[in-house]
Amino acid sequence: MVSTGSACFDTVITCPSCKRDHKPKLMDTIDYVETDYITDEETGHNYDMFAEYHLLRCNFCSFVFELYRDEIVEGGEDQTGRWRQTKLLKVNEGTGFEKPILFPVDILDSIVILECDNQTKQGTAFKLNGIGFVTCAHVLSDRTKAFTKKNISKKYNIKTVASNDVLDLAILEIPELEHIKGFDPCWDAELNHFNEVFVAGFPNYRPGDTGTIVMSAISGFRMVSTVRRILISGPIIAGNSGGPGLLRNGEVFGVAVTGADRMEDSGETEYHGMVPIDQVKWLFEQIQKPQGV
Repeated sequence: MVSTGSACFDTVITCPSCKRDHKPKLMDTIDYVETDYITDEETGHNYDMFAEYHLLRCNFCSFVFELYRDEIVEGGEDQTGRWRQTKLLKVNEGTGFEKPILFPVDILDSIVILECDNQTKQGTAFKLNGIGFVTCAHVLSDRTKAFTKKNISKKYNIKTVASNDVLDLAILEIPELEHIKGFDPCWDAELNHFNEVFVAGFPNYRPGDTGTIVMSAISGFRMVSTVRRILISGPIIAGNSGGPGLLRNGEVFGVAVTGADRMEDSGETEYHGMVPIDQVKWLFEQIQKPQGV
């Protein structure tokens, strides 16, 4: 792992989001190099093969995306530390753009913490564009307040617009937080085993926590009350309930609902589950219907 600070990437890249060419910011979250030593049997020359994986941030639109780049350079093991100065024989740059990670850098600033002091309940909520704030029904009580990690001293009242205990979903209004950026849903996400996904939220929140974005994968599906819930390989911990499940393009495919009370207990259950986002749409449509219909 290499700490890159505020350095820029060494090559001009086209941002997959805004399509502008520039040298994007090199994030310090992922920056590592894998090497392999090979010999060309015909010529006897030695070569190094390098594969880089970076997270880059666009200087114009602030989207974070992934870059994969592999290079083969002449020299052999004795020049692995100076490979950027050696002769470049082959470049295959930008293959990671086929399915880039498109998360805003302030993604966790757009996620809300829910807390009820008298019942020691915690949860996560997020704003879904066209719907409102979404969370789990089981994290709510009559004294639940909402706040963000940027200002934990200001806690706001919530209004439950719709709730369904069977689905374990709720739609909220939080007027003071309407300015928060919303997430776009992927109503018709086609999910399969091994699909890479991400879960964001605030598990067992304590003041000063940054929140988490956990990379995971689809591990299975389970029918619960006629709804096909999504099982993921990564842990969902108490307090993360109500958090968004995200695809690589930043769209929401589901809501975190079940998991473990603590990280150390996460291996004792396979039921790290999510409700598909289309069930939020169904719940929203119920409150739009005229009464009696």
